[in-house]
Amino acid sequence: MEKLLKIGSAVVAMWMSFSSSVYAEENASTSSINYNYLYADASSGSLNEDIGGNSNVTAVGVGGSMLYKNSWLLVTDYAARFVHPENLTNEYYSLRPGVGYKYSITDKLDVSSRVRYGILWSSVTDDRTNATLSSDTNSIYGVDLMFTYKAMENLEVTLGGELSRSSPIDEDIFILRGDYYIDEHVAIGGFYTYRDAQTSRTNEGGISVRYAY
Repeated sequence: MEKLLKIGSAVVAMWMSFSSSVYAEENASTSSINYNYLYADASSGSLNEDIGGNSNVTAVGVGGSMLYKNSWLLVTDYAARFVHPENLTNEYYSLRPGVGYKYSITDKLDVSSRVRYGILWSSVTDDRTNATLSSDTNSIYGVDLMFTYKAMENLEVTLGGELSRSSPIDEDIFILRGDYYIDEHVAIGGFYTYRDAQTSRTNEGGISVRYAY
């Protein structure tokens, strides 16, 4: 796990270096919604119950987004998820770079979509014996569709969904989030995520910090 967390830190560092140079050249946009940011998320939730029913899911994530040539998006994310069915711990670590496109319906309302493809590291551990029952590395891909509305001068609200597919787990994901910019660069946000993995489901709530560049 420590090695995988170092990978996440390295991804963020490389993204900052790369995005700064490109953004200096491609910073024009007709939208008032921000797509140039780094973020860190943390969440927890319930497995197979309504949110608050148990605390069997925790997750953290880091990543970035960059607007390129007014409408194209370059994105990447690294996430670590821990799911605890009875007497087991399922761990998922994913690294997913991707590309996307956004369209401004109005100056305050955008629709956007991203396609991501990357690597998923997964394992299952027996909590009673601490023995690893399985461990694997697979590809993972996904596509999302998001509607983002600038509800106030400093507040962005996003509603959307994502289809995520990989060998160990397929998920249909619903997302609702709000991000409030306390100054020009820093936003504090909150979000709700519902994940349907066919044989299980999770309800999760979390907090987020964004740094806009």
